[in-house]
Amino acid sequence: SPEAIDYLKKRGLSGDIAKEFGVGFAPVGWSNLMERLGGDEKKRSLLKRGGLLSEGKSGAYDKFRHRIMFPIHDRRGRVIGFGGRALDDDGPKYLNSPETELFHKGRELYGLFLARKSQAKLDQIIVVEGYMDVVALAQFGFRNCVATLGTATTGDQAELLFRAASEVIYCFDGDKAGRKAAWRALEATLPRLREGRQAKFLFLPDGEDPDTMVRSEGAGGVCCFTGCSAAPVRVLFRPFHSSRRHGLHRWQGKTGGNGQAASGYDCAG
Repeated sequence: SPEAIDYLKKRGLSGDIAKEFGVGFAPVGWSNLMERLGGDEKKRSLLKRGGLLSEGKSGAYDKFRHRIMFPIHDRRGRVIGFGGRALDDDGPKYLNSPETELFHKGRELYGLFLARKSQAKLDQIIVVEGYMDVVALAQFGFRNCVATLGTATTGDQAELLFRAASEVIYCFDGDKAGRKAAWRALEATLPRLREGRQAKFLFLPDGEDPDTMVRSEGAGGVCCFTGCSAAPVRVLFRPFHSSRRHGLHRWQGKTGGNGQAASGYDCAG
């Protein structure tokens, strides 16, 4: 679709990175998928079970319409669901596949399969909020990024993260919603911290997300940001302070299962 290609180009994504992540397009219309793949009742039933068709008063219809599509892989690389980013204002900005027999969004992380595929060993994982953030960061060489699937971070996701890497950096907006999300991530993460596991939190300035930041600051800027993240104990007990330059929290540290923390002030603005 020229419209989808134009949108991705405006977001600074190359054709190669879009192909690598399997980024696609769901066209305008209520029955495109059904007409092409749902020729009989058995096929329609499979599409419904897979969360690609919804049922309404007038019958079945395509769940994803006029959206940039991001396939979600399980840990073996199989596509088990999709996330769709709207190209218009008709409906929610982001839409995920519903819960199915194969897809449980609280147990999966977007980008984890490709992150592990790109590196034999991950020392660090960065958790962001959106699919586009993951793809944009990957284009700039950050192959260790994943995203939660429209839900608060769960305990299952936290365990997945620590099985993949010893250090996890959560990246959130600096607004009220971002801090609420950070609190939920903290609740999921603390019970899973032990010797050899670290978790940090990075809060972005208002109006910024990793996608826009990597395009404006470049890879070097993001490297500095991810080195200036707050230890969990600081997030839990200390008031927030921001640097003048970026509005980012300048705490850095680690915590183990004993709840002790050490911190510094690297990358001071």
